Parts: sequence; structure tokens; C-alpha cells
Amino acid sequence: MLQRKLTQKLLNWREKGAKKPLVLYGARQVGKSYAVREFALEYYGLENFVEINFEENKRVLEIFMRTLNPREIVESLEDMYQIKIQQEKTLIFFDEIQRCPAALNSVKYFAEDKEKKLSHYHLICAGSLLGVAYRLNLEGEEGNSEGLDFPTYPVGKDQQLLVYPLDFEEFLWANGEKYLANVIRDCYAGNRQLEQASHLRAINLYRKYLLIGGMPEVVQSYVDREDHRAVAENIINGYRNDITKYIKYKSDKTKALLTYRSIPVQLAQEKRSKRFHYAAIKTGARGKNYQDMVQWLIDARLAIQCVKIHNADNPLLISEDRSCFKLYLSDVGLLSCMLGLNELNVDEFEKKHAGAVAENYVACALQAKTRLLDERLHYWRGTDKPGGAEVDFVITTNQGNVPVEVKSSVNTQSKSLNVYLEAYRPSIAYRLSQKAFGYNPEKKIKSIPLYAVFCIIDPQ
Repeated sequence: MLQRKLTQKLLNWREKGAKKPLVLYGARQVGKSYAVREFALEYYGLENFVEINFEENKRVLEIFMRTLNPREIVESLEDMYQIKIQQEKTLIFFDEIQRCPAALNSVKYFAEDKEKKLSHYHLICAGSLLGVAYRLNLEGEEGNSEGLDFPTYPVGKDQQLLVYPLDFEEFLWANGEKYLANVIRDCYAGNRQLEQASHLRAINLYRKYLLIGGMPEVVQSYVDREDHRAVAENIINGYRNDITKYIKYKSDKTKALLTYRSIPVQLAQEKRSKRFHYAAIKTGARGKNYQDMVQWLIDARLAIQCVKIHNADNPLLISEDRSCFKLYLSDVGLLSCMLGLNELNVDEFEKKHAGAVAENYVACALQAKTRLLDERLHYWRGTDKPGGAEVDFVITTNQGNVPVEVKSSVNTQSKSLNVYLEAYRPSIAYRLSQKAFGYNPEKKIKSIPLYAVFCIIDPQ
């Protein structure tokens, strides 16, 4: 069984009284359903857990067509599943809830009943493409081209939790390296170097993670010494099927598929401009025709957007230039699979393609730290002129806006970071590479090994 940080978050929700229904967001196959089941069995028990899968059980849809009253819903579920649902003792799990818009609508009534002290049921919901539904509801779109129809979304009536693939620390846990993970955390906090043998082992595991990624089923197949590449390919095919399944119009399906396939291609360009180019999707492609498909992939959690800022003195949202952005895949292992990378060619690829895989890895790690559904990553570019200074990421911490420079090897020379430091004088800067931990007090640069990115602005 894979140990997930998600379990502690679920436990925190329960220990705080499950005050609002919990809705889990995340791409398909990131482990939402599995984590809920394991959590339920450990903290509620089999006799106090009922799972309603709206994709597998079509009959249950009739209940929500008749009523949205929580007590009436519970009575009907008790009859259908032959289980006693006790308030504050039984966990109700609505899975694949995107298949039943009325069930998602009912979440707000469960919350309101709790507020009115009429009933208090512990409810967790999960499903695919809930981020797409959330955006459509906020924008007031009905009869949308995505093929989803959510009449009202329970904004403010639910607690939202974002679920991502396993990060590198969880990957270490899965491979029996919990002690190494703890040592990395200690060295990060104390700015101490690992022993050389431990450093080399961590680098080797990091390199494996670049190829395997954090999708739970892929990681488990690797741990079990099975064909993890076949599992990754199956997930990619599943994502492509989701695009054709959930997007309504045929022309939009084609655009979305072309856009998704374009992300690794653009990352792998020999002399790539880090900005995402619509014209690279297809000859003649323009933003006005493809920008909705880019947003769909972002909302579906299949892609990560990193938006350019032009001034790092301001709050990052104020300085955004939304016309310029980078796109990464939501899992570095899926990127490696789509690019056909393996242990024999990944180093050569990184040399030729400016550390694209390492940069995608860092994007995934930083994205997993975000708390808001629409929260984006940012990068800084000093000028739009060719060859202008550019810093890979800028993040907001309690120390202000912090630049994050990514180097895929031990070479850490960076003119761009020096330009940024001269312009903005940040209290600290992070330089990521395969080098050991270190700190330059003169420039205030903290050197962090790539394997320790999970320690940055950690919410734990």
C-alpha cells in the first residue's frame, strides 16, 4: 500500500469535525478514490463506509432526480445499499460525481443542513474534470461545449482539496527510503550536506523518478517490478479518451488532442523558446481558436500553466502577462513516457533540450504546493528581446517573492538569476541542481539538490 500525504489531510478534515462536505479535485488516476477507501477502512471501518459510484451504478441517479434533501437521500441510500448510515459515524463517498450533476448540487444542502443543525453527515466527493465544471459554473456557462452540465456548483458550501500525483518524498517512501527522506528534510532545514553516499543514492532515485513519475499505479508497478511503462501508456491513452469523451464538439476534441500532444513536443524543442506557442500546435493555429482548449487541459489537471510576470516587486497576480505562458504536463513520468525517454537516453536528452524534464519535474513539485483551484505558477522575464534574462519560477513565500532557478546538472552558472538578483534584491533565492546543499551569504542564494524540492514552502 502506498503511503500518501493525502491521508493526513483527510484525517485533519475528520478531526476538525468534517464541518463541510469535502470535494477532491485532481486528474484521473492520481489516487483520489483509493486514498478515500483506505482512509475510510482505517478511521471509520467497513461497517461505517458507503461508496456510491455514479459511473457504475446508474440506478442511484434516480434518487437525486427525486430529491436533493440530505435526509431523504440518506434514507434511499440505506435502502439501496442495505447499510445503516449514522450521522457523524458513517462516511459517505460520492465517487465519479461528474456523472450526476444533481448529486454535486446536493452537496450544498448537506452543508446547509449541518449549519441549521438538522443533520450532520460526513461526506466526501470525488470525480474527474471537476475543475472544468467549477470554472464553467463561475463563468455562468450553460450548454457548454465541454459536454458537462452542472446547474449550480456548491461554491462556499464545500471544503476543497487538491490531489496530485506522488511527489518525490512519497516516491522515496514507496521505495523503502523513508529514512533518506527524513535526512533530506533535516539537511534542508539545517543547510547541511548529505553524506556523499546518501547524496548519490538520492540523485539516482531522483533520476528514476524523472522516468517513472508519481502516478500511483505506475509507481506501484515499478515497486512490484512490473512493466511500469505499459501502465503509463495506458494512463495517457485514458486521458486522450477523456478528451474525446467529455468534450462535446468534434472540432474541439481534435483541437484539445493536438494541444495535449503539443506540450511535450514544445518542451523538447532543440532551441526552444520557453513560451508556449499556439502556432506550434498546428500550422496556422491561432490563440483565439485554441485558448479554450488550453484552459480545458489546465482545468482538467492534465497541464500546468506558468504565467510570465514582468515585475517581481509586486504581488505576482498584479504583474502577470497572461498572453505569455509556459505549459508543462501534470506528471513528469507521463512526459518522459510520451517523449520515449529511458535510463539510457534521458541524460543526453537533458543536455540537448535545456533541462526540460527537470524543469517539468520542478513545475509539478511547486504546483503540488498550491492551495487554490485557479492558482498558477509564475516565471520572470526581464525583456521580450531575444536572449533576455529569464528565471524559471518565482514563488511567494513568507520571505517574499523568491526566484527559483533550475539547472538539470551540476553546472549552476546563471546570468539570468544574477540579473534578477541585481534588479530586485530578494531576501533569498533558490538554485536547484544536482549539486549538494549550500548557501552563498553574499548573494543570498540557497543551493538545493533537485531531490529536495519537496521541502520548499512545505505546508506540513
